[in-house]
Order: sequence, then structure tokens, then C-alpha cells
Amino acid sequence: MWKWIVITLVIIGSLGYWGYNFFISKASEVLVEQITNDILNDEEEYNKLINDPHIQNLIKEIDKDQVSNNLPFETKEDAMKTILREFSTSEINEVKDQALRGNVNTLDVLNKLQDRLTPDEVAAIQVILAKELQSQ
Repeated sequence: MWKWIVITLVIIGSLGYWGYNFFISKASEVLVEQITNDILNDEEEYNKLINDPHIQNLIKEIDKDQVSNNLPFETKEDAMKTILREFSTSEINEVKDQALRGNVNTLDVLNKLQDRLTPDEVAAIQVILAKELQSQ
């Protein structure tokens, strides 16, 4: 009897683990795709972002592969896990809704990130976004 209970718990735990990782993977892809599409569809916002000196430096450093060596993570999924760990879903949705309406201030978002994440984590997120913009 105990054998079946243990086997059932292991199966349920495995399904939960894989389901969580699948959800994080899909959610990060959808979120990054949605944000990049919104930025690319708004030509003024795209030009402002691309002409930002900080973003230009990140893109140059990415091309040299100097940035990626010291970052705590390099994938969208890991960035999403970090953001979900530090921010509630309501906070994330609030920023997303502001971005969709065009009312988001990038400095406010950056300040929120810097308040709750380490400087290396913030830099990793910026590099991932810059790579995503560069690939578009």
C-alpha cells in the first residue's frame, strides 16, 4: 500500500515540476515576444530605445561577448523566474498594462528592478532584452 502512495506522490511531484518549468518557459516567451512586438510596433518608442546610449553600449558589449560571461543568467526563462520570485503578478501586470497604453516610464521600471534585484540581475535582464531587440 505504501509503495503505491509513494509512487503516486513521486508522479504528482514530477508532473508539478515539469508543468511549472513548462509554464515558466512559455510565459517568458509570450511576455518577451509581446513586449518586443509592442516596442517594434511603436516606431517612436523603438527609436528612443535604440538611440539610448546605455542600450547602445549593451549592444556593443554583447557583440564583443564581454557582458555574458559575468551574468547570473542568460536565458529568458531564468530572467522570468527571477522576476516572478521578486515581484507579484499584479505588479507585473500593472507595468505590462502601462506599457501597452504607452504610459510606462522606463526609469520607473528600472528603479523598481534596481530596488529588488541585484545589479548583476538587472544587467542580465537588460542584456537579454537588448539581445531580443537586436534579433528583431
